[in-house]
Amino acid sequence: MTQPQTAKEVFAMRRRGEFRDALDAARELHKAHPGDAMNVKALGWCLISMAWEEKRAGRPVDHLVEEMRALAIPPDDGLLRDKLDKAMALADPVSKALEDMFKISRSGDHRQAIRLGLAILNEHPGHPRAAEQTAWEVWHILLAELRSDHPDSGAIRRLLHTYRSISEHRRGSVHSRILETAARVACAKPCPFPSFVRFFHWWDPVHLQPEDFNPNEKDGHRYPSTAERIIQALGKTAEYVQDDDGPALETAAGFIEKHMNRYPPEDAFPARKWFPLYLVRTLLAIGNRDKALQYLIPLVRQQGSEFWAWHFLAQCFDRNHPNRLACLCRSVRCRVKGEAFLLNVRVDLAEALVEAGHPNEARHELDRAVATRTENGWHIPPREKEMMQAAWYVDATPVDGSNRYGEWSEPAESLLFSDLPAIDSVIVKTVMVGDPARPHIILAGTFRRGSLSTSLVPARRFPGWNDASPGTPVFVRGEWQDARFMVRSIEKREGRSWDAVPLTHAIVTDRCDDNKSLRIMLSTGESFRVFHDRFPKVEGWLPGQPAQCRVLVDNQGRWWIEDIEPDTVVRTADHWGCYEGPFRPRNKDLGGGGHAGNAFIPEELATEFAEGDPIHGLALRIRERNSMRSWLRAITASRHDQKKPE
Repeated sequence: MTQPQTAKEVFAMRRRGEFRDALDAARELHKAHPGDAMNVKALGWCLISMAWEEKRAGRPVDHLVEEMRALAIPPDDGLLRDKLDKAMALADPVSKALEDMFKISRSGDHRQAIRLGLAILNEHPGHPRAAEQTAWEVWHILLAELRSDHPDSGAIRRLLHTYRSISEHRRGSVHSRILETAARVACAKPCPFPSFVRFFHWWDPVHLQPEDFNPNEKDGHRYPSTAERIIQALGKTAEYVQDDDGPALETAAGFIEKHMNRYPPEDAFPARKWFPLYLVRTLLAIGNRDKALQYLIPLVRQQGSEFWAWHFLAQCFDRNHPNRLACLCRSVRCRVKGEAFLLNVRVDLAEALVEAGHPNEARHELDRAVATRTENGWHIPPREKEMMQAAWYVDATPVDGSNRYGEWSEPAESLLFSDLPAIDSVIVKTVMVGDPARPHIILAGTFRRGSLSTSLVPARRFPGWNDASPGTPVFVRGEWQDARFMVRSIEKREGRSWDAVPLTHAIVTDRCDDNKSLRIMLSTGESFRVFHDRFPKVEGWLPGQPAQCRVLVDNQGRWWIEDIEPDTVVRTADHWGCYEGPFRPRNKDLGGGGHAGNAFIPEELATEFAEGDPIHGLALRIRERNSMRSWLRAITASRHDQKKPE
């Protein structure tokens, strides 16, 4: 038989089942040209086929395995490397036991597979294939626990204890999957794996692979990455960490802070917006309050109507710090679905009130918390029992201090938005908006780049202000977000009613008794209709009546009059003025009326005048749309012997 001259011919012999001859030929080609990649591949595949052939015949394969290990496999040929690894395993003394383990695993009995894997590792400590396969079995059972309606916390702890005992090296797919599944288990309610922070510290994030930071994709859907699952689990289990687990918390906080910003909030991944809160939880558990405060303030700005946001903020201060009391007072003023949500807040508030010298109010808050627990059949925690035995509690008389919480919570608002400018503003009024209708507060101030504008805010976000009188002076702190001014705080301000909304001069230009309204023109040129039922004071006004108005504009640029008062004199404006002169009648064929000075006198005002009568009055400046020309049209007219407009 002619000796093959190319790797292609060797592959053809191998496909025909001529394994031994193909191997001999591949060895000769590789010996002649050891740097040829195709010759290396041909020899590798022939060695694999021959090894399996020898194994089936019951003959040793050790010499073939040694030859496989000496091959320099091209780095881009992952398939050949994988097949070589499996063929080399044929020389492994535990290969038969591993085959049995694989069969048991495929049957679905993963617990029995774990027992067999542990037996192999007991006889051959550190065996890499046995350790990896046992880890896969742990993952299968852990995943089953995750998918069950009631995960067994004891079984989960035992599984992960087993995993820790066999996993000296944690770099690879199975280890990342176990970590991700453990993180998902830790996020279940109630938490079946509260020691996740310690587990993650042992696992060590240096073993994470680059792909662990990328979102997972399956069946056209995107799912959170392993790193995102970890961040979520660390934040949710930080509260369970013991005092002696400082290094584990440091690892957790460092990981969240390093990686959370690579995951901007998206609708598809709603958990991402809470990553700063998860970092705050770990920082508070460590005791790093200053850094926790830095990350928490922007979050509380966005969630200012939520009681838990203010409760977290309170935890950034010592028990006797005024800001702690302010934040807790602000927290209990938030709307909640039920009293049970405020249990811990009220107990913390009771402590802060005692520190601030208000034991009566403190007892009231503690009594409310205990009453809620009793009504629901819940046990009273030792902390609350101890407080009820304290001297201050025994001597105190319960007093509801909620009417003072608005005043006491003001420093919390100042703390939260102290870096934002204070804008002089006023409360316009409270209106009902939405379906179902809910109270909203209209504020007026120079919110839009220094010009007067209004802002509509839900009253529930600012308890205590929805009953304020129209025109109440306040400070408003806010910031622009997505082209909208977001009000962040409302604070008391000394000032006159309506002082932030300047008066605008106006005159009445027309009167319509049919619909009981007037038309007025502002000194800025805008014209409005004012109805008697909205402003009864205008019912007797006539054209030419000077007025002062408070005019507001909403976010869509729509103007409206919020208040109107009579004025004593006619103010000078570009859009109206006084006129005087002898009356010059116009031919009735041209429509009647006449002129005086530089003003046109319409027919309805000119009927009482004869030619040459000296008259005076007020006139509007009418501008022609298609040209730059303008002219005056009288709205009042009187003889000189009558009083002139001032």
